[in-house]
Amino acid sequence: MQQYLIRQTGYPWDADVINLRAALVGITTPSIWSKISPESCPVVFSDEEREAARAESQEWIESEQLLSRVREHLDIDIEGGTEPDNFERAVEGNRQFRMQMLMYAEEGQREISWHNWPYKDNEDNSMPPSGDS
Repeated sequence: MQQYLIRQTGYPWDADVINLRAALVGITTPSIWSKISPESCPVVFSDEEREAARAESQEWIESEQLLSRVREHLDIDIEGGTEPDNFERAVEGNRQFRMQMLMYAEEGQREISWHNWPYKDNEDNSMPPSGDS
């Protein structure tokens, strides 16, 4: 845990609050903190906060694994870029994945899912298709 936090200090901030919180929860665990300092930890999380951070981090990890598989399948980089020869195939595959995500989204989450799809054009302000997609 300590090594993870030290390594992270060398990277630019990417606003990953979920994993930062999980790392802080982890490092403030008494069995971990006692290996870092004999002083009491200045940060305290309740059991509920610890559990929420762990659950949120697990969801993030699962989402990241899914997006990693999507990127691998589409042959795109983390920002959605690809080689010119792969562009049309990636665009069509991306459209299919986005529609699938929409299809599996809960009714109240459809619009959020549509707008938050990570590999859409920045100018895409479209509404999700209605009906059974």
